[in-house]
Amino acid sequence: MIERIGAGLLRPERRRIADVQRRLPGSYRARVSVNSPMSTPRLTPSPLPETTAPPESNIIDARVRITVADTDRAMQLYRDQFQFQPQVGSFGTIPLLDLMGLKGSQIRMTTAQVPGSALRMEFVEIKGADRTPIRPRIQDPGATRLQIRVKDLDSTIGKLKASGSSVVSTGGAPVSLQGGVRAAIMPDPDGLYFVLIQAAPPRVDQGK
Repeated sequence: MIERIGAGLLRPERRRIADVQRRLPGSYRARVSVNSPMSTPRLTPSPLPETTAPPESNIIDARVRITVADTDRAMQLYRDQFQFQPQVGSFGTIPLLDLMGLKGSQIRMTTAQVPGSALRMEFVEIKGADRTPIRPRIQDPGATRLQIRVKDLDSTIGKLKASGSSVVSTGGAPVSLQGGVRAAIMPDPDGLYFVLIQAAPPRVDQGK
């Protein structure tokens, strides 16, 4: 949220501030002093969010951040196949680059909440820095998996195959886990593995 202190903010300045705000990660906001048209947004941490963590816990919130090669390509998959509603940013320079040790580069931040979950994911694309794609095998240290329960496993697999992915599970097909639950693992374009689990059908009330 952009706070405006004072009056007389010029239209070009509003556009400049709005552009800065679009580039901010979710944990920051722009607090803008408008004593002059050349004022500079000051970034301040957002207030601590409400949390259900116990008082002795030092962790109050968490989210997953993934570096992607191409934001538009990644969001096409997450939006079209998993119904994410991403908030796509534009390239810019923000203090997060200093945190990452990438001063002089540009960053593009995209955020989205995982449907049916409280988990928020952030997708980061870097420009102006040397990049080497990493595609670990699932058994390699550092390989990352995102577990997703889906209503229709076969349909999800078909859509991901159409986007260029493949099943890495034994036999290239879903397997049965304990209790007969069907599941499959497939990678996304940036090396993250989806663990896709068929959700149990809704219970039927025998009394009806």
